[in-house]
Amino acid sequence: MAREPDRRWRYLLTALAVLGILTAGYTFVLLNQANELAGNIKKDLDQSQRDLDDADQFASSSIDELDKRQMEFLIKSARRIQPSDAFSAKRTELKQALRDWLQNKRSQTRFSIHRARANYRLGQLHSLDGNNREAIRVLSDSIETASRNEDKVLACYARNTLACIRSTLGRDREALDLLNENAAILAAVPDEQIALALTLRNIGVLEQNMGENGIARLRESVNALQRELNGTALSITHEVMIDTQTTLAEMLYLRKDYDAAEAVCQAIRNQLEAMLKSADNVNVGDDATSSSSRYRNAIACVDHNLAALKKADSSIWRWIPLVDMSTETIQSEPEIKIKAVAEFESQSAVVLAWGSYQWAHDVVLDIAAATHKQWRIDLVADNDEAMEEAVEAFREAAIPTDQVRFGVVAYEVPWFRDFGPIVARSTTGQAVWFDSHQLRFDNFDRPVNDCLPRILSTRWNARLIKTPLHIEGGTILSNGNGFTICSTSVIDDNIDYGFDLETIKQRLTYVTGATAILPVEPLMGELTGHLDLFMAFTDPTTLVVCDLQDENDPNRLMLDALANQISSLDVNGHAINVVRIPMPTMKDGLVRSYTNVVFANGVLLVPSYQGVDEKIGQQVKSIYQKLLPTWEIKFIDCTSLATKGGALHCLSANLGPTPYLPVGKYRNRGRQAADP
Repeated sequence: MAREPDRRWRYLLTALAVLGILTAGYTFVLLNQANELAGNIKKDLDQSQRDLDDADQFASSSIDELDKRQMEFLIKSARRIQPSDAFSAKRTELKQALRDWLQNKRSQTRFSIHRARANYRLGQLHSLDGNNREAIRVLSDSIETASRNEDKVLACYARNTLACIRSTLGRDREALDLLNENAAILAAVPDEQIALALTLRNIGVLEQNMGENGIARLRESVNALQRELNGTALSITHEVMIDTQTTLAEMLYLRKDYDAAEAVCQAIRNQLEAMLKSADNVNVGDDATSSSSRYRNAIACVDHNLAALKKADSSIWRWIPLVDMSTETIQSEPEIKIKAVAEFESQSAVVLAWGSYQWAHDVVLDIAAATHKQWRIDLVADNDEAMEEAVEAFREAAIPTDQVRFGVVAYEVPWFRDFGPIVARSTTGQAVWFDSHQLRFDNFDRPVNDCLPRILSTRWNARLIKTPLHIEGGTILSNGNGFTICSTSVIDDNIDYGFDLETIKQRLTYVTGATAILPVEPLMGELTGHLDLFMAFTDPTTLVVCDLQDENDPNRLMLDALANQISSLDVNGHAINVVRIPMPTMKDGLVRSYTNVVFANGVLLVPSYQGVDEKIGQQVKSIYQKLLPTWEIKFIDCTSLATKGGALHCLSANLGPTPYLPVGKYRNRGRQAADP
């Protein structure tokens, strides 16, 4: 019996041994499988890393490509007088591509310096859109990131654009501090002479705008650009230098250093002649297809300025920048004493549209038929076919065209009042045009309309000055004697665009020359916020205000209160005589206004509307005839225009006392360059 347990133990030990062998074998298999799995995982990790490296390389190269494309876009658009829808589409495309790149999760955790570059480029695009707050945000991020990664040059680029925006918003001292920081850094970087030149130019302009002497900085800027000139006479560096030299010449002119200003102007002319010769004899690329015409216009401006140097009046100075890059250069603001021209004053011309919006054609013909003897008519067609149609329409309507200029500008909408120049007159009688920044990120994308004053200025003898404020022509009215009424929409819009109230007031005063500005609430339920739908000056002390017939409309109470308020004002020692004029009932925002009029040197054009009681029309004519006894009152049917939100005044742009400039070789025939 004693042997039985031993046998059991032997069986047990044998079983355990067999189990151990089996376990060892299975473990070996598992280890092999684990090793194989680990190997596969390593391969996958290696492949993933290669994929990530490829993705990183793609992300890096894509931002490089975007950077290159944006630089090309900015240069092309800056060198063209007239933009196009293609440029607008390209701007939108670039902006979206940069946003997509910045929102990529991997881009957010890596590529710090690339993110800084992307934010810099995005800031430029936001600046072009007038989205100042967003531009400041992304540019500040770019500066911080670039500085943290010790890319001082990129930080300088972003800081320069930020300074331009700060200056636009009236924060000149902040802008100057940013630029002085740039100048100290870039002076030690020999390969960045162009960036240094732009910085020095901007410092000089700011100093001049702030009442200091910026001439020394302008000279330094010109010297830096000269060091960068290459053998290509049509390079953008040459054109930037011409613009900078012209700014220097004007500063010398304002400082009464006429001999030095003349020397600079003559040097500019000589350079332009050489550049024009090159442009006429080479097949230039798409980025400079209009070089010849731009250089000829520039030479005409230089000749004008050379002849005007002996006249101590900065309003005579004329210049259209060869490179209009607002993201990189600060706008000069010369001290000019002006007053906005009232529309009842002498007018040299009216600008009208013809093209795709055929609902406006009959009204345009009626305006031309009624006023062609009173002034020049600048008719702008949106394409060649439309221009031919306009010429034929004028012929069939028996409207003489000896005082009509037909031209082609691919505008977006025919409401030229809002986009045309804000016309003023200097104390010496020179015409001064202010060009408002209309293109905004939250508004309709109309880049060609926004450039209308600049496009027109090539054939009208006026000083053109940009203003960064958003001012639509229908939102301001002037009595021609220092009193301006503006819609509160002007204030609200520009506060939204980053301006403070004091800066808005200062810039409105600069544009209008007003000694008194009265903000007025627009009509409730009307979308444009424009004043010309319910008021108009007929002389410096008489204001016509609509008298709404609908007693249940809250606008009636508003207009009554406004009439009483203005009647009680003392403006420059004179009371304002408020005259009420009937206004039919508003329905669904439809305004049928009798103040949306056009003054045409002795002829007053007044809207009429189908379906309105004839007695109202008779009252309207009687009122205007009493106010303007020597004027002829003519009615034009504006029923179709009213349904689109406007009438006669909205459709036209008066040019005040601006003299006409014939084109090409006929420009200076029989006149001096500084003649009005």
